[in-house]
Amino acid sequence: MKPRHNKLHSKVLFRWLRRLAPNVPSLLLVTIYVLGGVALEEIAIVLETAEKITTWDPSSSLHLVLLLGFGLRYTPALVLVPLLDNLVVRPSSIGLFYLLLCCLWITLGYGAASALLLHKLHIDPRLHRFRDVFWFAIVTFVVSFFVSVSIVTTLAAAGLFSWSEWGSHLLHDWAGEATGIIISAPPLLILLRAAPWIGSHVALDRLTLPINLSCPKGQKALKWGAEVFALVFITWLSYSIPSGKHLNYTYFVFLPLIWIAVQHGFERAALAVLLINISVVSVVHIKLGDADPLALQFGLMTVSYTGLLLGAVVSERQQVQEQLLYDAYHDNLTACRNSFSNCDSRMTSSCIALSNTAYLALPCVLARYMAIPALRKRSSGCS
Repeated sequence: MKPRHNKLHSKVLFRWLRRLAPNVPSLLLVTIYVLGGVALEEIAIVLETAEKITTWDPSSSLHLVLLLGFGLRYTPALVLVPLLDNLVVRPSSIGLFYLLLCCLWITLGYGAASALLLHKLHIDPRLHRFRDVFWFAIVTFVVSFFVSVSIVTTLAAAGLFSWSEWGSHLLHDWAGEATGIIISAPPLLILLRAAPWIGSHVALDRLTLPINLSCPKGQKALKWGAEVFALVFITWLSYSIPSGKHLNYTYFVFLPLIWIAVQHGFERAALAVLLINISVVSVVHIKLGDADPLALQFGLMTVSYTGLLLGAVVSERQQVQEQLLYDAYHDNLTACRNSFSNCDSRMTSSCIALSNTAYLALPCVLARYMAIPALRKRSSGCS
């Protein structure tokens, strides 16, 4: 069933925004973006796992969410977050010229990445398909590297650190940028499905159903709670126990993540990746476990990309399987339930349930087309 209450809330918000002056919604959006970006910058600094080293930079994800979700016309606004954070919130010793240069690299890098994703690769910004998730992950992974190269080179030229430290600063900054994007941007882009009218700046080749934001109840709520508890507990255990000389316990964090991705698909995997990263950084920050900063960053990067891509593959297979089941029960022209669904629905459901894979469900679909000519002699019309 479609989440009707989410659809109603989206329509109410849309009508309210239309009553405002033409420029007010854009100003409101930019204000939320700036406040959110500065807040995430401060949270990342508070949760430093080593001196002047943040595990990830989630504010970078807001750059992509703003451009992919609302349009490339907001590209000039990308300079506001780093500018305000380094001039007003937490004044930096870097000169204004070098600060503006860093803001320029961020704007050009993520603006070009968003333009490539939207107008050349034509992804759905709500990340509905595996193709969308794959290209989003690849492009942001590569672009974040070039942005980090530009920023670290600029900071070295400004004299913030010696050129001999350029390589280590680059790896730290790149890992923080890439991980911050991949853990924060997908959940936010998924949430944009609750307001389908937001993506009017993009021509999509398929309809994206809004996400169901209702709270789980009953046994579903208990299952959610058990999965969250297992995820947090195993994460805490993996990073709080000191690793031995030949044994690293942090690999255990893959177990609950793979389980959630395989069972529930991309949306739940994105939330699990975010929760894992928050749990790990919290554990390391409060000194329950000691870890090498660079190893921690690249470890979380690997976990994050693995979980999201695996979840996207599972969701894609689930969508194919649901489409095959729909085609087996409905007429292609009228979209009405066909006679085969009344006569042999139990057999088809059992076949597809036992196969649990799209390619094994194909014989059931073929059986439907073989049976229809005989069934139409006894029944006509839709039921």
